[in-house]
This record gives sequence, structure tokens and C-alpha cells, in this order.
Amino acid sequence: MANSPNQKRKRAERARDLLRELQKRFPDCFGRQRKNIRPIAIGIDRALRETFDNDPDMAKTPNWLIRQCLAVHTRSPAYLDAVIAGGDRVDLSGNPVEPVTAEAIELARTRREEQRARAAEQRQKKRADEEAARRQARLEQLAKHFND
Repeated sequence: MANSPNQKRKRAERARDLLRELQKRFPDCFGRQRKNIRPIAIGIDRALRETFDNDPDMAKTPNWLIRQCLAVHTRSPAYLDAVIAGGDRVDLSGNPVEPVTAEAIELARTRREEQRARAAEQRQKKRADEEAARRQARLEQLAKHFND
């Protein structure tokens, strides 16, 4: 398992690479554009594993990578918004398989609100850091002016 920050970064990049491959192979399931993202079927990891086992190019894809790739996809703001919108979950071919449950919608709302709160907190921290840097630069400018 990835323990160091560098290992985690490499694993995350591999997961994003696999997601890009899934978007090419299964565009009706894994949309690239926000408007084309749809909730995926529960247990789609098993369908992916079966599909990969029958494809010599993908057969050696580890299960952890499939799970991490799906986690990247399902935690994205666009995916959470698609779940919140409701509708049907889709299989690898983009065919509807089951409706999104009320529980799933509520969980997606909660996660999306948490994402928005973290983003707002990060924006606020960035503004505070920029303001502090401006003040420091101004103080240094004044000190230089009066010390010369």
C-alpha cells in the first residue's frame, strides 16, 4: 500500500489514468463532460473486473486500482451532482439498471456540502495568506524607505 506522499501521488495518478481509459472504453457510463456524467450501477467494479479479465491488455489491472479509480470518479463534484439529480444508475453500456435511492441522494448531498465547505475554507485561507503577504511586503517597503 502507498504510505509515503510520493507513493500516494503515484497511485492517484494511476487511478486517474485508468479513469481516462474507462472514459474512452465506456463513454456511456463514464462521461467526460459534466453534463454526460451519470450515476453508475452498484457493483460495477465486478463488471469491470470481468470485462478486464477477458481483455489481454487489461487483465493484469489490480482490483485496488479499479476500486481507487471508481472512488476518484464517484467522489467528484460532477458525479455527486448527478446522483443528487436522481434518475437511473447505468451499467457499462449506459443502460439504466436501477433508480438512485433517496438514501444515495442524501449521502451525495452531504458529501457535496462538505466539499463546498472545504473549498470555501481554502479560498478564505488563500485570501488571508495573500493579505498577509501584501502587508509583509508593504512593511518591508516602509522599513527600506525609512532605513535608507
